[in-house]
Amino acid sequence: MPKRTDMKKRIKKYSSLALFAIAALIVMAFVLNRKTHYTKHSRNGVWKVEYGLPEAFTPLDAAAAKPDNKGLLNLSNAELPIEIGDVEVIHRDGKTYLRFPLERGEQIYGLGLNFKKVNQRETIRDLRMDIYHGRDDGRTHAPVPFFVSSRGYGVLINSARKLEVYCGTTQLLDSPEAPEERDRTTDKDWQAHPYSDCMEILVPSEGVDVYFFSGKDAGEVVQRYNLFCGGGTLPARWGLGFWHRVPLPFTDKQVLGEIDEFQKRGFPISVVGLEPGWQSNSYPCTYDWDKNRFPNPKQFLDELSKRGLKANLWMNGYVSKKSSIYGSLRPFFADHTVWCGGVPDYSMPQVRKIFIDAFKKNHLDLGVGGYKLDENDGNDRWLYPDTTVFPSEISGEQFRQTHAVFMARMINDLYSRENKRTYGLVRGANAGVSSYPFAVYSDYTNHADILTALVNSSFIGILWTPEACNARNADEWSKRIQAVAWSPLAMLNAWSSGKKPWSFAEAADSVKAAFDLRARLVPYLYNAFWRYHKEGVPPVRAMVLEKSFTDLLSDGNAKLSEEYRKLAQDVKDQWMFGDDILVAPMLGGQASRKVLLPKGKWFDFYTGKYAGQAEVVNADFAANGSRIPVYVRDGALVPMLASSDKDCRKLVVRHYGNKSGKLSLYDDDGETLEYKDGKFILLPLSVEVSEDGKKEGKVGAGAKKLFNYDSVEFEFMTK
Repeated sequence: MPKRTDMKKRIKKYSSLALFAIAALIVMAFVLNRKTHYTKHSRNGVWKVEYGLPEAFTPLDAAAAKPDNKGLLNLSNAELPIEIGDVEVIHRDGKTYLRFPLERGEQIYGLGLNFKKVNQRETIRDLRMDIYHGRDDGRTHAPVPFFVSSRGYGVLINSARKLEVYCGTTQLLDSPEAPEERDRTTDKDWQAHPYSDCMEILVPSEGVDVYFFSGKDAGEVVQRYNLFCGGGTLPARWGLGFWHRVPLPFTDKQVLGEIDEFQKRGFPISVVGLEPGWQSNSYPCTYDWDKNRFPNPKQFLDELSKRGLKANLWMNGYVSKKSSIYGSLRPFFADHTVWCGGVPDYSMPQVRKIFIDAFKKNHLDLGVGGYKLDENDGNDRWLYPDTTVFPSEISGEQFRQTHAVFMARMINDLYSRENKRTYGLVRGANAGVSSYPFAVYSDYTNHADILTALVNSSFIGILWTPEACNARNADEWSKRIQAVAWSPLAMLNAWSSGKKPWSFAEAADSVKAAFDLRARLVPYLYNAFWRYHKEGVPPVRAMVLEKSFTDLLSDGNAKLSEEYRKLAQDVKDQWMFGDDILVAPMLGGQASRKVLLPKGKWFDFYTGKYAGQAEVVNADFAANGSRIPVYVRDGALVPMLASSDKDCRKLVVRHYGNKSGKLSLYDDDGETLEYKDGKFILLPLSVEVSEDGKKEGKVGAGAKKLFNYDSVEFEFMTK
């Protein structure tokens, strides 16, 4: 039996250990369950909030975005309309539960690239990187975990995990806004989906960083988010014309023959896309030129250049054993394959360097303009599973969410290091990529849905192309092409269907008019991209990001019709193109449509005639010369090329309406990064309208220093 003194020592020893353990548990509990630790950034209107124990890897890490602090400070000093402390946070089961309060009438936008609705309230989203299957569930090419509230704030959940979002669909037991219980049998007002006053987000990790963005309205919130992510991209100027992708097995001679046919028929294009057949092996890829189909790539690319075109090369991210860089990449492969090809860990600098060195030598130095980065989004039966192990130890789930970001970052770095700009395609995106020169695309072709996706893309810092692939008849073909002409990247992607612009003879004239118009609109669109770059304003954006539209709805205008208010609840089929043009596309078989005109007077783009103001107008396709409705703001200046000819250097500045107007026209060399060193021109343009209605156009200093124009003249559209 132990002595009494020994027992006392043991009791004292174990008591100390117990107290230490209890203290450790208390500290651990505090750390794991702490609610909020946040600091206000020096960047105006951005708050970073740390909940629990955030993971080391995030979407912003993948994008490596550097905030444009100067641009942020130029925005208004707007406070958050939501109290950060009102966001409820729970840590349980290794997960983080976030709950945001929702006010009555509050609308929520964003939450990934959605194809069915613009207002996301009353939706459930599983934000997972995947191809869009036609289901409205959040599995999408760009599951960006960012949302914008109509109250004037935005939130980025900086997690690379698959998130569950319940946006105004759940009811809390003790909610002060709890709806009244009703009897379904006897009460006609019974609802299957009772009112919800919160948005709940499940993050499958022990903590997460959350960024809050303020703004005087939803438009400024989006600006602030884009500037925080580095500002909007300023792509190569040549990428703003029409693109055409040729069928998969085409040879160099077939490609040149196709281009010659386009030019013979007068259809201007600026980029030709080569599909998998340019490589010696694809699915998986070698990234090496096929010696039979393209025996002399340099000569081929030189011939394209003579015709005024750039080449865009298709690729996916899975490496064939036949590739010249397979051996170098082999140590950096994941433990799964895709189409029997190696899956490089693109998060590793060593991997990106191997690709960049090879692509510079074999592609860029030969004259390749850019890439189409395919198959980096989804389809679980094709790509690697979440169980995949990567050398960097980024989980398979997180890598899938950011795979496309790493690939786009790699290509962006490739061109940037050579002092060149590019414009390309990528089939996936996530947070932080607004400064990347890529438009997201898809093989999904439902026309109404891909136009809604274009509207929604403007909330989440990405660009989207509603590419034209096929159509059932001439009417649909014409309307698809016309809508594409008013998008961030205009592309005829008929590599599979083999469709040509003239495939439907009865629509050939209207299609050619759309091609010509797009080529002529490059100065206007390039100017819009400059504002995207400097101020974060999307070049193509939703109506709820347009101040003249939201002001009209919020100022209590008694004259605003009930029809207008009803249609304005979810505007998913019209958008702003740049600052002053409103586009209202039409679908195949649609003879007419309703268009919501914002505050101020609006004029028909094609004729200059007055169209209306702050009202719903009916647009007739046939009566409008088989053209989709397009309207221009009163007093707007629209700079255009005088013709669609690739060598045209004459600028025509259209003026609409009867108000005076002014514009600073941006111009640079269009290809290098020297604009970052101040090598660009902002040319002052103005139209003064006297009291008796006389109009006079004026060109400010700098006209003789322009990069892309030799002369400027004005055209007054409204007589």
